[in-house]
Amino acid sequence: MSGNNALRWLWTVPGNRKLHILALAAVQALHGASGVLYALLLRSIVDAATGGDGAGFWRNLALLVGLVILQLALRAVIRWLTERDKSTFENIFKARLSKRWILPI
Repeated sequence: MSGNNALRWLWTVPGNRKLHILALAAVQALHGASGVLYALLLRSIVDAATGGDGAGFWRNLALLVGLVILQLALRAVIRWLTERDKSTFENIFKARLSKRWILPI
């Protein structure tokens, strides 16, 4: 029973900041899906190289480089969102706790 109260508290205290977590999950899902695309591009590069398709090889190689740059950018966004949300939620929870339990300094 107390587990439900804790979950309810965690759900209600952040208010509309829960959308930040949803945005972070969406960016992480996109980053995860790019890993599959990475594997497919590597396979296409190998197939083009073994098949003697020079144009396909260079095209897939350029796409792979672009994907790696995109993955680096996504990772930077994930890091930024994580740190921002972590500090925001920590401040919300601390403010809520200090309002409820006035602690002497």
